Amino acid sequence: MTKEKTILEWLEELPDGYRELALKNYDPEFCDTGINIFDLADAVMWGFSWSASPEGFEFWKAVFVWGWTQGELPPLSEGEEMKEERLVTRNEIGKLILIRFKDRIEEVVVRSVSPNGKFMKVNIGHEIIWLDIGDHPIWDILPDTRRVRDLCGLPEEGK
Repeated sequence: MTKEKTILEWLEELPDGYRELALKNYDPEFCDTGINIFDLADAVMWGFSWSASPEGFEFWKAVFVWGWTQGELPPLSEGEEMKEERLVTRNEIGKLILIRFKDRIEEVVVRSVSPNGKFMKVNIGHEIIWLDIGDHPIWDILPDTRRVRDLCGLPEEGK
């Protein structure tokens, strides 16, 4: 019989490398109600937002499936050092990007860049805020730019 545990207790049972990533991404405000759960797969599912994690949705989906079937885990990347961070420019307006924000990697949409190039207006969730570009370097640019432009009511690139 499977023992009930907290999400954190289950995440601690992931193999080396995966455990550290899951614990780094763990967000008690995401969906952790404090109720104990029955398996590792559910801990991976409810511990944090897969799509908001640096590893991405498909990576954590594969870890979730592994939790059910004990099949193959997805390969681990070499870590964040393999990506080169850089500052946001006007070229990123309308793009869905990952930035460092409050000690996490956050998915944002760049709405505009100030004339002096020091600040950017971004959507984080349903909020629109101004951020200092120097404090929030790009970690990655995500696909689906056209969909993001449509959702945010931004003009097409080059117009």
